[in-house]
Amino acid sequence: LSLSMLLFLMVVTIGLASQIGNLEGILPAVKDIPHFKVLERWGSNGVIGSCIVVFAAISVIFASNHGEFFVNIFDKYGCVLVLSSVGLMELIAIRVYGMRRF
Repeated sequence: LSLSMLLFLMVVTIGLASQIGNLEGILPAVKDIPHFKVLERWGSNGVIGSCIVVFAAISVIFASNHGEFFVNIFDKYGCVLVLSSVGLMELIAIRVYGMRRF
């Protein structure tokens, strides 16, 4: 194997590992949502497969001809919105439950 093939395999392996980590973080939340209880009859492989199909459909946006444009939009606006909402929810939780119970 040449060095370039090893580098490509390393990048693919790192990408798969990060997707598995993302999937393991999302699956418990998806399984707990009452509207997604229908997916239980498919079993855990059906839930995992459906999540993978959704992830693949979303990733097509970034692999298209205008993918860099969408990456910039998500980078500039998506991260700020998510982090701001998480911080706001933490502040509300501390205010509602009190600092000692939080």
